[in-house]
Amino acid sequence: MKTGINVSDAMTRSPIYASANDSAIKCAEMMAEKGVGSLIIKEEGKLLGIVTEKDFLTKIVAQQKKNTTPVKEIMTSVENLITISGEDDLYNAINTMSREDVRRLPVVSDGYILGLLTYKDVMKIHPDLYDIFVQKYKIRESTDKPEQRHYVEGKCQSCRSYHQLMKVKGMWKCIACRDGVTENKEL
Repeated sequence: MKTGINVSDAMTRSPIYASANDSAIKCAEMMAEKGVGSLIIKEEGKLLGIVTEKDFLTKIVAQQKKNTTPVKEIMTSVENLITISGEDDLYNAINTMSREDVRRLPVVSDGYILGLLTYKDVMKIHPDLYDIFVQKYKIRESTDKPEQRHYVEGKCQSCRSYHQLMKVKGMWKCIACRDGVTENKEL
């Protein structure tokens, strides 16, 4: 499935940048001031890595490192980073985000950073792709929580009409499809 929307049309064109030698505290303060969950680490336009809130929690706080630690020591370096091209379709991007369990994709061309695509960017442009993104996340302690009592509104994955939906065997179905009253009307 293609959306016809390029990543470059949906991405944040001016993400917040930092230098690899900036301290963790400086980067954390910058993220708080700008209200963002990550910083792109670059040098002369080339992507070096990304640092996220999770990096601060797991690599600074949990390990009790000094807040003067250079961000290059806690960032995800470009060698381990999932990136995407600006020419890729938005559908490919959200599938990549879901498959790789990431909320952000640096958009690159020949190693140069063009922007940053976040799941929020995708939702603003194409909210129908939300289902793909959330399939990755499972309810914790799912055996203790009633699975079929959660109703949402949306398109039934069987008859493709808009209704109140319930999750049935991993699919969002309207009550009629859940009870076997309607047939799938695929063209």
